[in-house]
Amino acid sequence: KHQNYTTHFSKSKKYPVMVQWETTTAMVGCPTPLKRKDNFKPDPQLPTETNIGADYVKSGYDRGHLSPAGNYIENQVEMDESFYMSNISPQDPSFNRGIWKRLENYERELAVEKDTIYVITGGILKGDLKTIGDNEVAVPEYFFKIFYNDSFILCFLIKNEKSSVSIISFLLSV
Repeated sequence: KHQNYTTHFSKSKKYPVMVQWETTTAMVGCPTPLKRKDNFKPDPQLPTETNIGADYVKSGYDRGHLSPAGNYIENQVEMDESFYMSNISPQDPSFNRGIWKRLENYERELAVEKDTIYVITGGILKGDLKTIGDNEVAVPEYFFKIFYNDSFILCFLIKNEKSSVSIISFLLSV
């Protein structure tokens, strides 16, 4: 558990199976946002299991945030914690910088509209898992993201690959 998110980390897969947090209008509407520092590091609560930064080097995958750094523009501690490797997953670069980024932006829009939303996200690990690095960090084939509060719930399932279609096309029925 960290200041604004909780991670459920698989020590055997070296992977955050699920991360959950709250996004509020106040968090994402900061008039003087902090600058992002790409300071990826092991989680001090899981120092050995999350010492996996080298596994991403020349792997072809981005270090993709599950709880996005862009949500923590008002609080340096929360921003720094979002770079713990217990919150990071191997993501195809075009996925991470494309459809996943659009979904993160949509999350912030929803938070402004609804004041507070809760989010649960993670990767789908099944079958013959692709892995990266000496630590064999699991690479999910799909990612899910759920937004909810007391008046709505939205569920998305997106393949870990480039996509130019609307995020709405990835909505699932609850």
